[in-house]
Amino acid sequence: MIPDWKLERYRLGELTPADHALIAQALADEPAVRERLAALDQSDRAIRAAYPALPARSRPAPREAEPPSPARWLVPVLALAAAAVLALVFMPRAAGPDDILMKGDGPVLHLFRLADPEHAEQLVDGARVKPHDLVQVAVALHGAKHLVIVSVDGAGHTTLHWPLDGNSLAPVGFKAVPQSFELDEAPGFERFFLVTCDTPLSPQLVLEGARRAGRAAPLEVPGQVAIRSLLLDKGSP
Repeated sequence: MIPDWKLERYRLGELTPADHALIAQALADEPAVRERLAALDQSDRAIRAAYPALPARSRPAPREAEPPSPARWLVPVLALAAAAVLALVFMPRAAGPDDILMKGDGPVLHLFRLADPEHAEQLVDGARVKPHDLVQVAVALHGAKHLVIVSVDGAGHTTLHWPLDGNSLAPVGFKAVPQSFELDEAPGFERFFLVTCDTPLSPQLVLEGARRAGRAAPLEVPGQVAIRSLLLDKGSP
């Protein structure tokens, strides 16, 4: 029997050619498989109808004298709406040199530039961006139970994108961080990391590892983890 997670990956274009062909054949031969795929499509449509995307509004960055917040520049976005919209434009991504996989294909990290509430441009590794671009972080967890998402910029500043409450447990149906991220003026780069594990993760350890990793070094986190990273190019310092 084809599991639901594999049907979801079929919908998102994240399967190998062989697995894609296998499911395509099953859809042609088995009405029950077609019904399950249709149910997944209907679920996404229902989510988009219930949670329409809203215009994002930025808020000022905290002053240096204030205690650091979990993120430097966050823009509120409805999580379910963002997940539903982004799921439609997920594309497969080849593993990069930083990727450490626990099993199978592992998790996938996606970044999108939000031109407006209804349009998202997928950003590949090394994509050129500019200050004040709005970036949406999305993931395909593929069964991972715990996750932490952080980023580090050319000035060495780190941002915790997920979790928001210190608990790394992945909520059911998690696909996107509930805020978009406004790139600041720091030149050089913004590098995003997704770290997943079957056991609880320490966001602080991941943040410290990201700060040490910087632009090109591997992220070092203790434990049996899977790591994905994507680098955005913000120009020369």
